[in-house]
Amino acid sequence: MNAVIACGGTGGHLFPGIAVAEVLRDRGHEVMLLVSEKDIDALALSGRENFRVEKLPTVGLPSPFSPAFLVSLVVFTKAWRFAGLSTGHLSLRSF
Repeated sequence: MNAVIACGGTGGHLFPGIAVAEVLRDRGHEVMLLVSEKDIDALALSGRENFRVEKLPTVGLPSPFSPAFLVSLVVFTKAWRFAGLSTGHLSLRSF
């Protein structure tokens, strides 16, 4: 079985995602981690070459009544395109 785990951005998401990935890998499954471009993600994943890692541009989701919400939509669109989810380009298709 192949598993894709989106887990980056904060330690509260990243470290549980890594723990689940390690258990799945130990049980013989292929695992891909989707993480943010933040330094914490790179630091936590250093020395863990046994996972396939894809970095995605991320931003926290502000209140929908905030002008920053529009900025987050632009970043979301960029991440969507970067991941190739609209075209099936990201290596998820080959994973």
